[in-house]
Amino acid sequence: MTFLRYWLAVSAVVIGFLAVWAFAPVLLFMLAVVVGLGVLSAAVIYFAHWLRALRERG
Repeated sequence: MTFLRYWLAVSAVVIGFLAVWAFAPVLLFMLAVVVGLGVLSAAVIYFAHWLRALRERG
C-alpha cells in the first residue's frame, strides 16, 4: 500500500473513534430508553396474558 492509502485508513479509524467517543453518552442514553421501553412492553404483554388466563378460568 502507498502512504496515501495508509493515511486514509488511519484517518478513517481516528475519525470513527472520535465520532463514537463524542456520541457515546447519547447512544448510552438511547440504549437505556430502548431497554426500558422493552421491559415495560414485556410487562404489559405478560399482564395481558395473565388477565386473559384469569378470565378464561372463571
